[in-house]
Amino acid sequence: MDLINEFFLEAFPNPERVDCPPEETLVALAEERLLPGDPTLLHVASCSECYAEYRGCCLEFQNKLQAGFEIGKKEPSMKWSSIAADLRTEVPTRPKPLQGVRLWFTAFRRRYSR
Repeated sequence: MDLINEFFLEAFPNPERVDCPPEETLVALAEERLLPGDPTLLHVASCSECYAEYRGCCLEFQNKLQAGFEIGKKEPSMKWSSIAADLRTEVPTRPKPLQGVRLWFTAFRRRYSR
C-alpha cells in the first residue's frame, strides 16, 4: 500500500495546480459524498498535489470517525463502529475511499483495454 501511495504522490506533479478542484470537493470525496463517476476522482488519480491533499482529508475523516464524532455534530456518537474501534488493537490501514478508487480503476481498465 505504501508503494501505491508513493506512486500517486510523485508520479503526476502539478505544482501550478492546473484544473485542481477546490478543497471542499476533495473533502467531499474523502467523506464519500460524491458519486462514483465524478470527474474529481480521475483528477485526484492524475495529480500528485491533489492526491496528497485528498489523503490528508481521508486521514482527518478517519480520525473523526474513530473518535466517535459524526460529521456535522459536536458531540461524540455512540456508534458500534466507534466502540468496536476502541476495543480493537489494530487499526485498519486502508480507508474506504481508497477501495473505491481501486474499484474504479479496475472498471476503467476493463472498459478501455479492449
